[in-house]
Amino acid sequence: MSPALGVNREGFLPFSQEQQESTSPKAYGSGYFGEWTQDSFGLPAFRYTCDQTTDPRAISPTHAEARSSTDQTHQVGNDRLVAAVSNYGYVQVRQDEGSPKFLNDYAPRLGQYGAGIGYLTDGHMVLSTYYPGQAKTFERVFGVGYFRKTTGNGNAAVDQVKAVELRREFGERFAHRFSLLDNRVGLLESKHFLGRTDKDVRVWPRCRRCD
Repeated sequence: MSPALGVNREGFLPFSQEQQESTSPKAYGSGYFGEWTQDSFGLPAFRYTCDQTTDPRAISPTHAEARSSTDQTHQVGNDRLVAAVSNYGYVQVRQDEGSPKFLNDYAPRLGQYGAGIGYLTDGHMVLSTYYPGQAKTFERVFGVGYFRKTTGNGNAAVDQVKAVELRREFGERFAHRFSLLDNRVGLLESKHFLGRTDKDVRVWPRCRRCD
């Protein structure tokens, strides 16, 4: 849920406030698909505004088996892991070690839908961060190291962005153990889950009621 005022836990301003406080003129590279702007951290970000589901100018030649012709991609990551972020909202993680491969492919005909899509429901309505097309309240921003999506329906709002703090909190729930291999040829590391936090236990029943 987006806060009404202030910043969220990742340090981002509410999207409408961020746009108002960005005083930079449209930079070189802005055009039909959107505009370059400045994000909450003073870094360049691209606000993608094209509705690729209806606009023929969003079509690019692609291999039909590999990617949709209206799928434009923003890459986040490094030489080891790359997150290919789609303008539809989903994320594919690519790894080239050993051989090029997607760790979570987007291939609907195979029942695979990538990652990065969130849902908010109160049991009656559902908000999704998958871009449905013709959505006037849906904002998409490709930033330096992140992809941000915001949407709402008047009663609720979603502001989805990378969750660094949540990942770190989850990582702290694992203990690292090391054991010496035979003949002292090396060390073997293993991770052990320490269990859910008290907060997780309290929140989980409410999440299940939303199913």
